[in-house]
Amino acid sequence: MKSYGGIMARATTWEALNESIDYVLRGTERKRRASGRWILEHREQFIRELQEQLRSGCWRVGRFSEHKVVERGKERRIQCIRLQDRVAVNAVMKELQKKMLPGLITDTASSIEGRGALWLHKRLRKAMKENPQMKWFYKCDVRKFYESIPQDKLLALIDRKFREQSVRAFLHECATMTEKGISIGLRTSQELGN
Repeated sequence: MKSYGGIMARATTWEALNESIDYVLRGTERKRRASGRWILEHREQFIRELQEQLRSGCWRVGRFSEHKVVERGKERRIQCIRLQDRVAVNAVMKELQKKMLPGLITDTASSIEGRGALWLHKRLRKAMKENPQMKWFYKCDVRKFYESIPQDKLLALIDRKFREQSVRAFLHECATMTEKGISIGLRTSQELGN
């Protein structure tokens, strides 16, 4: 299995974290929140502190809230992290995604920019036209998929895939923030789930 390095150095450059702040604080509402205003008013200090935490492997998810959401008849528990933590997650996951995406099968559609259920449906329809023997395809959904992922197996996979201790510490922190399975609502969960 191929392993990756040099990720945290790229994710924690001044430019990467600055871009992540702008991305996370896009829109007026987030900029008006006390935490959003603090980040904007103390941008340089915030970036320096975040660089140190991420590079040293000391970054931790702060307080988070949990909400029950009903979507298409399914009840889900969604975890929402603080804006400060979203900046960190966004910056690191942007770099991690570049390494992880090529390792997924071509037909992986979930939570990937430019893909999704409609993209996959069109892809399957095209395959059926090109291959007349293909008459059916089956769409399924694994009930409580994120909650069913064994954390110990996921952590072992993370340790095999990533060489950098700081990246491992970051992903371990994100993968174990709930009692079982992985969080729904974190950008890391989408990548780790795939």
